[in-house]
Amino acid sequence: MKKGARPSQIINNFFTFGTIVMISIVITLYSKYFGQNQNEPLPLPSKLKVLACFDENSKVRFTNSTLLQEASKALSKGFYKIDGGYIKPLNAKSYIQEYISLDELDSFFIESIKTAKAKNPAKYITIKYEVIENDKNDTTLEEKKKFNFGALQTSIRLNGKEILWVFTDFRFFDKIELRKITDCTIRTLKANAN
Repeated sequence: MKKGARPSQIINNFFTFGTIVMISIVITLYSKYFGQNQNEPLPLPSKLKVLACFDENSKVRFTNSTLLQEASKALSKGFYKIDGGYIKPLNAKSYIQEYISLDELDSFFIESIKTAKAKNPAKYITIKYEVIENDKNDTTLEEKKKFNFGALQTSIRLNGKEILWVFTDFRFFDKIELRKITDCTIRTLKANAN
């Protein structure tokens, strides 16, 4: 500093330097202990696996691996509730209800679980599914080849927390295919609970 600098400039420079040092320390500590390093991938539990019964048209996501064992136990005791619905096309006539009823789809899940539902359990797992019927688009041959009739989206939840989410497109409506998808979903949950 210059000789003859004003005391107010010296104090101002000291506080500026102190502020820069404190902010640097806070940023360093935050990034080390609280921040997620963007270069590191998120750790996935090693035992989570997607079964081969799902094809390339399926998307599977585990969102809470710690509750898988509890969910499997609840299923084996019959502590579950099945909640299904349809999502109909916006710009076309819906045919999905003519092909399959929600009761029949519920029965596919019950057959896969292999345990009858308990009457009025206090706690239960929720299997929420939606049969999605896509809009038909008949404009070109290429679009017809890419067209899928619909999809089955399933969300398995325990105490309102999603554990497993599965989304599978199907090109043609087929009850056997729907049965395979529901069975594969339940087997995936059970396989990852062990």
